[in-house]
Parts: sequence; C-alpha cells; structure tokens
Amino acid sequence: MVPYLSAAKELKTKPTQHSVKTLMESGINADILVCRTEHEISDDIKNKLAFFGNVEVDSVIQSIDASTIYEVPLMMKSEKLDLVVLRKLNLKSSKIADLEKWSNFVEKLKYPKHKIKIGLVGKYVELQDSYKSILESLVHAGSENETEVEVISIHSEHIDDNQINNHISKLDGILVAPGFGSRGIEGKIKAIKCAREKNIPFFGICLGMQMAVIEFSRNVLGLNKANSTEMDENTPHPVISLMENQKNITDKGGTMRLGSWECQIESNTKLDKIYQSKIIFERHRHRWELNNNYSSEFNKNGLDKDKLFLTLKNLKKSNQALIYYIEQNKKHNSFLNKNNRKAVLNKNFFSHPYEVVLRSLSDILKIIGDKYNFTRGKKIDFILDKIKKNTLR
Repeated sequence: MVPYLSAAKELKTKPTQHSVKTLMESGINADILVCRTEHEISDDIKNKLAFFGNVEVDSVIQSIDASTIYEVPLMMKSEKLDLVVLRKLNLKSSKIADLEKWSNFVEKLKYPKHKIKIGLVGKYVELQDSYKSILESLVHAGSENETEVEVISIHSEHIDDNQINNHISKLDGILVAPGFGSRGIEGKIKAIKCAREKNIPFFGICLGMQMAVIEFSRNVLGLNKANSTEMDENTPHPVISLMENQKNITDKGGTMRLGSWECQIESNTKLDKIYQSKIIFERHRHRWELNNNYSSEFNKNGLDKDKLFLTLKNLKKSNQALIYYIEQNKKHNSFLNKNNRKAVLNKNFFSHPYEVVLRSLSDILKIIGDKYNFTRGKKIDFILDKIKKNTLR
C-alpha cells in the first residue's frame, strides 16, 4: 500500500518500505512489489521503492484503484507484470498476451448503451455474497449485451401486495434465486405470480423454478394446496417431490445429487437455442424435482418444459441463458421484430453477440428460404458456421 496524504497532496512510501523491511527480517525477499494506490505512482517514487525494496525498477508494479475488478488484468498488463513474472521465473514464451476479448468485455461493461432493472428475489439477500455467482453472471450477461443491469435485491420474506404493485410489477425482469427450506417461499410465489400475470421475463433457478411450478399449480390449475414435499410432506398435490433415488435415504448427510448430470434438451425450445446442443451436462445439487405425474396437466394448460426455462445450481454455463434472458428485456432491439427480419442480413446486425442471432434462427431460415439448397439440418449447421464467422450475407 502506498497511501496518499490529502493534506500534503503526495504519496508516502514509508509504509511500503517498512512492510518490505519487515518481510526481509522474516527471511522473505520480494522479487516484485505490487503497490496498491489511489493515485498514479511517478517514476521517482518507483525508483525510490526499488532502491529501498531491493528490487529492479520494472518490478515495482502500480495497482491503482479500478472502476471494476475486471479492469485489473488490463492494468497489470499495461504495467508489464506478465513479462516481469516470466523473466523472474525464467520462462520463455514467444506468444504475446492477447486480451482483446477481455478489453472488449470491459469496454462494454463500463460504457453500456442500455439499462434494465432486474429484481433478485431471495431469502439471503442481506448477506452480500450469498448470490455472488448470480450477480456476477448478470454482470457478464449485461456486458455481452452492452446493458447495465441494476439488480434490485428483494427479500422474499417481506413481499406484500404493496411491494408487488409499486415495485416488483415495474421491473424489467425477475430472477428467483435458489434456497432451502420453507422460509420465504410464499413471497417467492407472489413475485412469480406477478411475473406471470404482468408478462415480466422470469428466470427461476433451482428452488426458484420449483416455486414457479407451485405457483402455476395453485393459480392456474386450481390445485390450491399444491406444494413441494420439502415444505409440506402431506400436501395432496406434490407437484415437486423427492427424486426416486432419494426416497429411501434416511441418513441425509452428504447424500444429495452431486456432480455433472446429463440433461436432454427438447427441440425448438429456448434452451435449444441457448445451448445449441441436444445433450448438456449440468451440476445439480438437490433432492427434489418436478413430479412428472403432473407433466401432462402442465402441458395441457400452457406450462411446458420450455417455459420452466432452466433449473440450474451451477451457473458456469447459465451465463449463456442469462444473456438470452437479458436480451428479452431489451426493448430497444426492434431488429428482432417480425417486420424487420431482413435486418439479419445487414452486416451491422453482427455487431450484436451471435447468441442474439441464434435465438432468431427460425426467422433467418424463413428469410433465406431456398437460397441454399440444403436439408434443414445442414442448412442450420451452415448458417451457424456463417454467423459465428460473421460471414453470412
């Protein structure tokens, strides 16, 4: 740390020198000094720190405050930290670090063209890191779409009609988070009902998806006492129930489904467009799942597996789903309307991430028609390849 004294209007190096000296007294000799600072470190200060820290001048690395943590790798590269580390470790590399994609990501993150508000409904929102992976996924998806995502944290235990009418109903999207136990689930169900009735884009993860099933069962199918057996073992309508391989387990410690799980994606669904694969592998960590005994009733009344959207615990791949999710909220993107389908053939269209193109693949096929004499399967592969290479004309 190189502190800045506002009264003197200068950086002070004594604390840094003292830290290095203390390390040396403990037998630790620094090879590189990465100096946290609020202001630019001048060459004179770097020379001074190098002299008293017994390191080379180019081994004094400035780590100035960044507007986002994602900017730090770019700053470290500009300080040539990567080259210094390679030299210190005596590693040879002919490759030049290419951070163009990373730089583009940061650029779109810092200078978005759009802004949306997403409500994050959960029962652990008062704990800052409880939904860290979800929050970061929204950051990533927002950057991909040049959109600032303002996340509104909503505690599911405190949701009432006033909050529904004055706040939740005015959001651009609602994400209901994972969790365990019965606390706060009625609030989640109220938020989901609002999303369904107001046609607000909804994303349910794990317990969030299961609450969507319960909400639909109660308010559309008329199964007033529908529930999950996790919450009510005696519910007359267990629309969410224990997995078969969990029903005979009495010792609950460390026995939940873990690791990668094979999922088959149905054709012509949102997930099909997002993943571009019929078989995916996701990490599930739960005992309860959709009770397939009710599937036909759900499908008959308009709640199909596509509308359930996604049930994920591991968000490693769900960034792709979140990108799609955010795209639904971007009301500015009129180029996806039916009246503007020809815009997909405009070269400017490909300034948008190709996930956007993929979600309108059926529109593209209609436009191209018989231009390419392929079967539908080969035509899709051909177009996808063109899209990814930005060469479709």
